[in-house]
Amino acid sequence: MGKSWTATVQHSRGGGYVSLRTSATDKQGNTVDQRVIRAYRLTGN
Repeated sequence: MGKSWTATVQHSRGGGYVSLRTSATDKQGNTVDQRVIRAYRLTGN
């Protein structure tokens, strides 16, 4: 089956929301694009 991947997201201090975007292509040329708008909230420090 497929492999899994992990990403570490670094962001500056401050408040607001984070949106995430990813894309992938397999050996057959199939693609997928995914967006998560306002995936999580940052609190100001």
